[in-house]
Amino acid sequence: MTTTLKRRRGILLISVLLALAIVTTLVFLAVRTGLQTRRQMRREVQMEQTRWLLDAGIARGLRELRQSPEYRGETWQVAPVPPPYRFASVTIEVRPAADDDNPPAATHLRVTAVVSATDAPVPLHTTRRSHTVLLAQPSSLPDDETLP
Repeated sequence: MTTTLKRRRGILLISVLLALAIVTTLVFLAVRTGLQTRRQMRREVQMEQTRWLLDAGIARGLRELRQSPEYRGETWQVAPVPPPYRFASVTIEVRPAADDDNPPAATHLRVTAVVSATDAPVPLHTTRRSHTVLLAQPSSLPDDETLP
């Protein structure tokens, strides 16, 4: 074999290896982007589920306060939990708004919704949203038609 032929084969081999490395990198980046998009979509769906639970908790707290002014809240576990989640709960707290900025009869209704992809709520797989509603007085509760 001549030296020129060996040199051409060497250049061809290097070119093929370089092209293979470029294609491998592109495939890796495409797979990584796809996985990131999938994770982001799961997070958004979980966040939306948490918002729905939060709205349901606010509606339930307002309804219970309207029926009984002595209502002080509750915690309820969602059952059955919609797949792919393993844990979901809503905590409702009712407490007086004891500060100078609010009227004396004012009440805070605080609702916290938690949705988790694992059995125990751990920060990595958990979404938690809270909302506090200030009610000036029990008579200021909205009608059923205006509840979320």
